[in-house]
Amino acid sequence: MNAKPLKIHSLLLISLMALACTEKTKQTTPASQLPTSGDFRKGEYFNDSTSHKDSAFFYFNNVTETSGDSLLAGMAYAYMATIQSDAGDFFGAQETALAGINLLVESNPEHLYCLASLYNVLGRSNLGLRDYDNAADYFRQALKLQPYEGYKNLLRNNIAVALRDKGDYAGALRELNSIVPEQTDGKAEQARRIT
Repeated sequence: MNAKPLKIHSLLLISLMALACTEKTKQTTPASQLPTSGDFRKGEYFNDSTSHKDSAFFYFNNVTETSGDSLLAGMAYAYMATIQSDAGDFFGAQETALAGINLLVESNPEHLYCLASLYNVLGRSNLGLRDYDNAADYFRQALKLQPYEGYKNLLRNNIAVALRDKGDYAGALRELNSIVPEQTDGKAEQARRIT
């Protein structure tokens, strides 16, 4: 398998699901009520604004070790698992994502976005390991937890990628046909859907 297409898929999937863990929470919760810490903000800075993912990982790890807030720690685990998956450490990403999942509760609406993100990382890491059935199952679990249609579309696309890579082209097409275009879709979303 060519590493470049996998990296492009990874970057696309990571970026969007990392947003799912943080952005939708920001829209539904006042900023003053979002869990945060100095280390978390430093981790976000290094993750989003620099190429120093090792520094981002360091600060997110500090959050997981010191935070008493399960959502904040879960968000830090989501970032860490994404960093590991991007680096090709698929087993490490799985372990980290599972640690985050163990902190969160499905019955808490504030946790759903982060849980969906963590299950997405599990799916991505299984894609990297070429375990397409488990990848699709984790993407489906993320889809079940994600309340926003735009992110559901991303997860449907991820399921289709897993099915395509498995060789189940009919299943991949069915999944792609289930994607609901949104009026707010930009050119990037439209191009991704067409591709």
